[in-house]
Amino acid sequence: MNKAFKQFPSGVESDVFFYRDEDGKGYVVKVTDYKAMNEAATPMDFLDNHISLANCLSPQTKYELIGFTEHRGRFKFVVKQPYIEGFELEYFIQTAYDIIHEQKKQEKRIKDWMKKEYQADFSGGTSFENERYIFNDLHLKNVLEGNDGKFYLIDLIVSLKTDGKGGKAKYLPFRIVKNRNFLDG
Repeated sequence: MNKAFKQFPSGVESDVFFYRDEDGKGYVVKVTDYKAMNEAATPMDFLDNHISLANCLSPQTKYELIGFTEHRGRFKFVVKQPYIEGFELEYFIQTAYDIIHEQKKQEKRIKDWMKKEYQADFSGGTSFENERYIFNDLHLKNVLEGNDGKFYLIDLIVSLKTDGKGGKAKYLPFRIVKNRNFLDG
């Protein structure tokens, strides 16, 4: 089977492509402008939060850093994620008769799931918080309901709830770990 790229609708921070490898396995490839998420962000913020924390909290949709690029004078990360068969929760609103009711229903589903899965409370807009983390950008296009009935966070923006953000969590110093299972130390 030939490798194939197809562009998906893109978000604010990423150009998004579908890629099928020679074995037929599908991936989503994103070319991400990390500054579009937060103009004050650094590349290390992107690695700490958008890749490391997101991979830890949502391993089913983990990012793999595959490269870097520059476009229009902006440094960008190139990452890939597993492709999940399913529907964005936005889909249910677009197909509903009563759009307002359906939107509230789908937003409640996210709130209930975030409470159950991460013990995170809704904090306004598209944000949730628990004791350790702040989850952002969880709108109906970034939460996917897979064909298996499970929810998947396909564009999780997360950060630690540190002193400056009303919490006590701390980032560990950067170090290279030889053991592939980083949870064991």
